[in-house]
Amino acid sequence: MTKEISIRKEVAKPNIRELFGLYKTSVQFKSDSTRQAYFSDVTKFVKFAEERGQLQANPTTIQDHLESLTQGSAGRSACAIRHFFNWLVETNNLKPQEKPTISTENITKSELYQNISTISDQETDQLLEQASSRPRDLALFTIALKTGAKSQEILTLTKGQISKEDPQSVTISFTRDNKDKERIVQLDTKSSEIVSGYLDTLTKSGQYIFTDPKSGYDQPLSRNAIFLLLKPYRLTLGRDDLTLSTLRYTYAANLDLDNIQGFAETLGISLINAHHLAKALRAKPIQTPQIPLP
Repeated sequence: MTKEISIRKEVAKPNIRELFGLYKTSVQFKSDSTRQAYFSDVTKFVKFAEERGQLQANPTTIQDHLESLTQGSAGRSACAIRHFFNWLVETNNLKPQEKPTISTENITKSELYQNISTISDQETDQLLEQASSRPRDLALFTIALKTGAKSQEILTLTKGQISKEDPQSVTISFTRDNKDKERIVQLDTKSSEIVSGYLDTLTKSGQYIFTDPKSGYDQPLSRNAIFLLLKPYRLTLGRDDLTLSTLRYTYAANLDLDNIQGFAETLGISLINAHHLAKALRAKPIQTPQIPLP
């Protein structure tokens, strides 16, 4: 009598680079800007994992990657990576029990702000001087430096949010994420003239102020487009860390860092975030007069 022996063959699990390739060709997004942002963030994670030889769904690798990012990037990247793994489960490319838990809760607030950057008065002058021949860039930088708006607030800024009584009096309205709070910023005369002059050049239809011509002027600038836009300015300033967030933090550094309540309300962040951001900015002082808070 012959005894049957069952041989169980181990099947190699596909690595996340292979799965990411499938994700890129199959997943659908409502907008090109979201697709580009998510693909960019997941690409960085896959590269991070690949460099460490950890191409399985390893929660430790994900956490290490998130902790290597700057403030703002960690939360956005976590959303993109979470979307990637959720899609893998929904399409049966990954078992539910194999899906890693992705959270930024273990990243302390102080760590999120430890890599912030600002630019000096001299660098600000250089930046605006270089952008002076490009109305869109000049208006973009002016709004970032004079309002302290978040990158996404600027990229999705619409014509309806800007009120222009005359070329020297421009007001910008920002609606916070919870939709029930509005921040209104009155630009100074010179900044108003810059923004007003740029608005006068907008001859194409569409709601967004800063658009990507490649999308037919009906989509806001993508994060990848902003990265490319900033490249020549990074080279001139010798600042590889220059981003729109750099300009936001430069604005924040000029506020009263001891008035945490007003600081938080002006920037649209929580009190705990305001506390840690103010602490980080005190460690990176720039010599400019403080702007009084309301």
